[in-house]
Amino acid sequence: MIRKDLSIVTILVLISVAAVGLPMARAQEGKVVGSKEESKWSPTTTASATSPENKKALEKGKPITVTGEIVDASCYIQLGKKGTAHIDCGRQCIMNGQPVGVVDGKDQLYLIMAEQHDPRKLGKVDIKKIFADLMAKTVTVNGIMNEAGGVKTIYVQGRIEEAK
Repeated sequence: MIRKDLSIVTILVLISVAAVGLPMARAQEGKVVGSKEESKWSPTTTASATSPENKKALEKGKPITVTGEIVDASCYIQLGKKGTAHIDCGRQCIMNGQPVGVVDGKDQLYLIMAEQHDPRKLGKVDIKKIFADLMAKTVTVNGIMNEAGGVKTIYVQGRIEEAK
């Protein structure tokens, strides 16, 4: 009788813990990354457009807002992986350099990159941690969308780290 009661208590405790954790997990749902006000090319990006071809490429960029599921683009493209079953793998892939993506309601994948050109190339801006923590969540992403070779990319403002 004690073992049966203990099992029931254990199950009830696990259910209670899961129920308490559920609102916290859902708190990330609906998060907004980037702002419409910041959806423009930064000074370092415009300064990096040194040729007419570069300037023409920047001119194609348009502000965009996309709501969808955050994915690790490498596993999504290669294996179709997404959703809660892929959270752990997706986080590891993103933290180890694989590209971040957002898949909208029409199954359109957009890659997500930090917008600031010079800080990005010098390793002073990083969006990995932000998006790894949002893996498989529904998120609204504001940024500038540009497309090349059929690949759609949203550039978002990232947090610039102090020079080391």
